[in-house]
Amino acid sequence: SSSSGSSQEQNLRRPISPYLRSNKNACRAVAQHPTLSSNTAMVQVGPTHISNTQVSSTAFPKLKSLNHTVASYNVTTVLQVGEREQIERWMAIHGEKIAAIQETHIKQNAKESRGSYTWYFSSVPHADDRPHGVAIIISNDYIKYLHNVVSVNDRIMYAQFRLYGKLTLTFFSLYAPQAARETQLKLAFYGVLTKHYKECEILGPVGRLGDFNARAGKPINKLERDIMGKFTFLASLQKPQTEKEEVQENRALFIDFCLQHDLIIC
Repeated sequence: SSSSGSSQEQNLRRPISPYLRSNKNACRAVAQHPTLSSNTAMVQVGPTHISNTQVSSTAFPKLKSLNHTVASYNVTTVLQVGEREQIERWMAIHGEKIAAIQETHIKQNAKESRGSYTWYFSSVPHADDRPHGVAIIISNDYIKYLHNVVSVNDRIMYAQFRLYGKLTLTFFSLYAPQAARETQLKLAFYGVLTKHYKECEILGPVGRLGDFNARAGKPINKLERDIMGKFTFLASLQKPQTEKEEVQENRALFIDFCLQHDLIIC
């Protein structure tokens, strides 16, 4: 058991990158926590497989293209009467086959089969009894392509689809900690996400859907200009360098994750 624990801790180690070191105002606290154990901030490391689909083989149908309409919604809750129906109605209007949902407030991992869509929920028990919860909604005409659904914790889950050849198409549903939350929790989130992201990207294309709780705004240096496009939300109204320290911290962690994995912020 001791070797297993050491392995889990090693998976969550996240060295402070040169980018984070250069953002001292944003990440003073980050530098104080270069490593994290699997017990940090109530993050569940072990994933739970909540689908009943079998391992891929040539007998199963596969997606033949990457041209699919997907979406991501922070819904605050799905516990209110009619909330699920409203989301499904919106998906149908816009032709969305897959949607990532954040802040469901559902307290367990679950699968819910409905008329036109199937919902997969991911969560973990919380000491304060207030799980955030994420979900992935899949149109029932896409279920035949589904290979696996993995619940990691109440902030991270992913669904995998059989793609042409031997590739797998993965979609994450993500909910990063808010700016006011503890730095340990933020680091744990990105540590666990990085671990699962690396495992999935070697299998094929990966879509990252969700709420990173990061105000990217405008680039403030050359490194950021290389990875940030012109269409970040309310870029002209945001001044990253004047934001509160915890807001700058969230921004720096998000940008650092993108730099590590060669991602572009549009």
